[in-house]
Amino acid sequence: MPPVNPLLELCVEKSVSYLASDAALVSLDQDPYWPKWCSPWWHMMLLWELNFASRIPSRTIEQLVQKMDEHYLKFFPFRLEEIPAGADPVRHILCHCALGCAHQLLFDYGVDVDARLPWVREWYFRYQLEDGALNCDEQAYTTTRRGSIVSTVPPLEAILHCSNRGFSDEEIAFLDRGAHYLLERKLIRSRQTDQLIDKSWLNLCFPRFYHYDMLRGLNYVFDWALKLKRKIALSSFEECVARIDAAFPDTLVSVGRRCWSDSNSSWYDPEKSEWYKAPAGTFALLELVGEPGSFSADLTRLWSEARKKARLLLELDLLDAD
Repeated sequence: MPPVNPLLELCVEKSVSYLASDAALVSLDQDPYWPKWCSPWWHMMLLWELNFASRIPSRTIEQLVQKMDEHYLKFFPFRLEEIPAGADPVRHILCHCALGCAHQLLFDYGVDVDARLPWVREWYFRYQLEDGALNCDEQAYTTTRRGSIVSTVPPLEAILHCSNRGFSDEEIAFLDRGAHYLLERKLIRSRQTDQLIDKSWLNLCFPRFYHYDMLRGLNYVFDWALKLKRKIALSSFEECVARIDAAFPDTLVSVGRRCWSDSNSSWYDPEKSEWYKAPAGTFALLELVGEPGSFSADLTRLWSEARKKARLLLELDLLDAD
């Protein structure tokens, strides 16, 4: 195993210090999410993915919870005329994928999400389409009626992992429909044409944030099958396993793509008290752990966990060789 990058602790501490600052609280007060990729939202999400969520200052988590509840509409509008007067059609509407990620961060930190944000869990059920997926493109609910894997996986993860009790019938149905949606597409392929939906999904991504890749899909369907004792057809995921095996024969996984490339963001100008568009930003910890081609201890761990889950599925007779 390659040595730990000596800069990691320094960059982690830099993010933790920023999150403890008044500047971070001001940013959250202006908007819980923007600007991408450098607001407190992204620092917290990355620390969570690195298993350092416990180092996030509690007052910053508290501010995030409060602002999510105050700032966002409690529904996902399908048409502009549904947006209340004074609400921004970008900044005041939550995407399903962003919500699913934040839900997991808060739950793992120890926040009682169901008590503090009681509208969140029902959100996922309300916006699951007939095909078993969700979609952050509002047209999916008015015309196409087709889901999106990217929009779907974080909500599925949130329902599967963010509870200290058994699953309700509604939750089981939600999880089953979502898993079947993924498996019918072999995690990466169009159900209709069998073509790759997005070639970038073959390049493993870290941090994930809301991004999708084949390893993220594998871990979700394996967790779902193990928790709910569901049988999975080998043909529905064997291509993804074979591709990762071939790319990393020594099981040491490197980052395949830069998650923050080529994107714009909303930024706040305090002098003008207005928002404007400009290229997205970044920060030291993100650049350190997300550089393409660099060894990723976290992706290596996730791949190791996926292999262990596959062996357990085999032992429990939950794999169907077709």
